[in-house]
Amino acid sequence: MLKDKCICLICQITISTTKKGNLGRHFRTTNSKFDIDFPPKTEVRKKQLEKLKLEIDKQQLIFTKPVLKSKAATIASFQISHVLAKNKKSFQTGEILSRKTVTRRVESIGQNLVEILKQDIKECVYFSLQFDESTDITDTAQLYGPKKRSQERLNPENELAIE
Repeated sequence: MLKDKCICLICQITISTTKKGNLGRHFRTTNSKFDIDFPPKTEVRKKQLEKLKLEIDKQQLIFTKPVLKSKAATIASFQISHVLAKNKKSFQTGEILSRKTVTRRVESIGQNLVEILKQDIKECVYFSLQFDESTDITDTAQLYGPKKRSQERLNPENELAIE
């Protein structure tokens, strides 16, 4: 069995249903010579079956290795984008990633945070909002909005700062 599919180790054909009768019929009609070359319950047959299993595993690695590398690269690109956004760096600073990639990653992180906050607010028993406006060195108005939420009556948590 490989990913919910039954694959013949000898001829590497996928067998449609995994019933004992279907498997036996396939073996008798397609691979009858295997019993002659590798008699049942012998060490030679056991070694041959292990060799065939390794071959199938090697073939599957060709497909799974790139997926794992791709997943690791995606995670790394999210982490780089997060650091750039957190440190308020230009998206062109990310020499490894394109500006568009960093922008998409930061937008995706932002959308995820919004969804998490929406879910938290739905689950809140009580919450309060407080806003304060101040200006920075360049006279740009900054809005600060801490949010307190409580899942239970006496357990408030400070969470959000909006700029």
